[in-house]
Amino acid sequence: MWTARTLGGARPFAIPAARDLHASYADTTMAVAMGESVANMLHPFFALPILAIAGIKMRRMMGFTVATFFISLIVFGASLLLLCPDRKL
Repeated sequence: MWTARTLGGARPFAIPAARDLHASYADTTMAVAMGESVANMLHPFFALPILAIAGIKMRRMMGFTVATFFISLIVFGASLLLLCPDRKL
């Protein structure tokens, strides 16, 4: 999926980079997936219909999403550092 995913003619980046760096494909794929899920917390487009139905302003929800972003960034970052044994530092 990571090599086949191209938007607007963009070139895939994760698998060729892992191959060039001699990194694990599974670890690279998980790092990209975690990075995308953490980044989605900063721009929560999934919440727009909920906000419209509930009548809540986006500004009220952004504090929660930013806090969740930083907590998830720390947890996901630490898990990648601890669970990916073949990293080269």
